[in-house]
Amino acid sequence: MIEKMREINERTHVREGLRSFMEYFSRKYGIGSCSVFNISDNSILYARDVSAPLPYELILRKNGLEDVRLYLDRDPEGLFTSVEAQIDLEFLKSVILNHLLYRSVLRISKSRMQKKKEVETLMEISRELIFLHEESSILNALIFAIMGQVMVTKTAIYLNQSETFSLKVFRGFKKLPSRLGMVKTLRNILDLNENQEYLMNPEMEEIHKAGGALVVPMQYQNSITGYIVLGHKTDGKSIPETEYDFLFSLAANVAFALENSKLIHESIEKKRMESELNLAREIQQNLLPKNIPRTPGWEIWGANIPSREVGGDYYFIRKVNNKIYIAIADVTGKSVPAALLVSTLHAALFVLSDLEMTLPDLVADINHLIFSSTTAEQFITFFILEMDLEKESVTYINAGHNPPYLLSRSGELIELTAGGLLLGIVPKTDFQTGEFPLGDLESLLLFTDGVTEATNGLDEEYGEERLKSHMRKCGGKSASEWGGLLLEEVRRFKDSPVPQDDVTVVILKKSEGE
Repeated sequence: MIEKMREINERTHVREGLRSFMEYFSRKYGIGSCSVFNISDNSILYARDVSAPLPYELILRKNGLEDVRLYLDRDPEGLFTSVEAQIDLEFLKSVILNHLLYRSVLRISKSRMQKKKEVETLMEISRELIFLHEESSILNALIFAIMGQVMVTKTAIYLNQSETFSLKVFRGFKKLPSRLGMVKTLRNILDLNENQEYLMNPEMEEIHKAGGALVVPMQYQNSITGYIVLGHKTDGKSIPETEYDFLFSLAANVAFALENSKLIHESIEKKRMESELNLAREIQQNLLPKNIPRTPGWEIWGANIPSREVGGDYYFIRKVNNKIYIAIADVTGKSVPAALLVSTLHAALFVLSDLEMTLPDLVADINHLIFSSTTAEQFITFFILEMDLEKESVTYINAGHNPPYLLSRSGELIELTAGGLLLGIVPKTDFQTGEFPLGDLESLLLFTDGVTEATNGLDEEYGEERLKSHMRKCGGKSASEWGGLLLEEVRRFKDSPVPQDDVTVVILKKSEGE
């Protein structure tokens, strides 16, 4: 016995100590078949020639944590009566205790090694995610990390899109629901094998039938951004709860990376849009008159203030031989689509005014061009006048625009309304013209609705009456002074330097002293 104890203590590894002693113990006491069984965790610590249940049982160790018993083919009551046998039994209990301690240390060691590996995996994927900005790359990195660390055969990822979670990528699964719409409140890891009540959800039932076992929420700032669906491990076992922390942390890291990716793409898109809008604004500003033609006896002034980078207002002033064309327009919408339509209008006006065609024909051609090159939702309010210096007459057409105000030499204020439909509504229409002698004209104010519909804090509009009153008060001002005062008055009325809508004003005025 002493020699066996020395052998186990000095030459036998602790993991082989129980086996070595049991072989010695069985031979010494003539035991043919036996086993040492730990009832606490349902594990066999040692077995020898066991082919059927053994009839006899001896408790070796029993407490709140452990219950270890010796099963054998001989009755222990008459077998271990001597002092030496009792000593052997006590030593067997010591060997079993050492074996249990070794197994416990081994479990803890494996757990620590697993945690260390999990931490290393999290750090590695975190470093990798810093350089990944595409959604597909981030999701693939997540799948590889899970399959490599957790050793599962099936993985799928759903991401939040509007009101549902859409299936983005999967491995191993043959059939999954394309969308999840009923799990928005699921914030903890869900084991579908343990929580059968979730299988009342048709989508969860379908996932379970496809081999899904675990559902891991992806959270970012208290919002659920997606779900990871996992199958069983490669050995067919369920994923233990000891790996939940790793999965939860990994999911959170990826959710953060996806949000960063989205912000980066939004930032790039915003810069691209800003660049395009700046270019469109530059193009649109270049369409406006840079050098207003000097006309003896007359002052002409114009200004355009867009409410955004690119607006829908436009004005045109051009002298062709003895005729001056002045136009103002308001295009539906804002931004780039409006700017493109303004460009079309400008090109048409520039080309057609060179042909010196009649005003009704000119407007009819522009209307047909706008109708054929836009959708039904796009149209233009438009006003144009032709001032014939040789004949000293003015002809105009108002196509659905705010009527300009004409102040006559006699002090009468007249609204110029003759014309027809807005441009782009129908392919062909007749436009009526309005006419008056040039000698009757004292001043003319053209404007867009950004002036009259400017609103203050009391939800009051600047309105037409204020505009008419302002026009009568500025009779002694030059066109540029008058225009500047008008824009300042509208700005003060709104008590804001930012226009609520595009503001465009054109003034035609008899020069002082004429």
